[in-house]
Amino acid sequence: MKSDRLFLAFSLILTMVGSCWGQETIDKDSQSLITAVLSKAKVSGSIAYWGRCGYREVLPDLPTLRVPRENLGSVSPVQALREMFADDPKLQVREDANGMIRMIESDVPRDMLNVKISHISFKDPKGRNGIWIPRQARRLLEDAPEVRAVMRDNSIAWTSDTEYINDIYGGPAPSRPHVTGDLYNVTLADAMDYVLKTFPGFWVFENCRREDGTRVVFFEIFGSTKKQITSLSN
Repeated sequence: MKSDRLFLAFSLILTMVGSCWGQETIDKDSQSLITAVLSKAKVSGSIAYWGRCGYREVLPDLPTLRVPRENLGSVSPVQALREMFADDPKLQVREDANGMIRMIESDVPRDMLNVKISHISFKDPKGRNGIWIPRQARRLLEDAPEVRAVMRDNSIAWTSDTEYINDIYGGPAPSRPHVTGDLYNVTLADAMDYVLKTFPGFWVFENCRREDGTRVVFFEIFGSTKKQITSLSN
């Protein structure tokens, strides 16, 4: 059954052995498959691409991936992800100088990623020092005046922001992972990288165009606690 094949594919990525890939693609499990590759290698990353506006606009429309039918083998996360995105010739995968894995389509505009934010203080909505949920960190960055100004001046719209991700990180507690500190004069991309130091995973930057030509962007940070990363890697 298809569900059995998807479960097998996910399990094979976690084991990271073998090297043969199949041609079948999936969509809904793309996040889990990318997370599995990154967590196995104990690295974080980002993906920037063109998606589709419309009925799925409230969700990240992640590109479909090739599903491995056999074991993956001892390959680097860069090679594994290149194989997974082989059906998207515009999507390039590389490791940068900081060890982050970058997945980016060659024609994606980087204007939003390069917005320079003068100051960000990681405090929760009640003003308490620390952010315990990756989505809250993402919202904090999106609300930076410089980011809002670029959106307004270039007639760029946000995609719908719904509560589709469960708050599995809990409330404020010193023992739980949380982002703290202040950042000055950093790009939006650098600020999202900073969040991944606390919540390893990957951030998403999706672009799409509505039928009327309006450009829409979507950001999300898919981060995990160290406990969750350990669970995925074993």
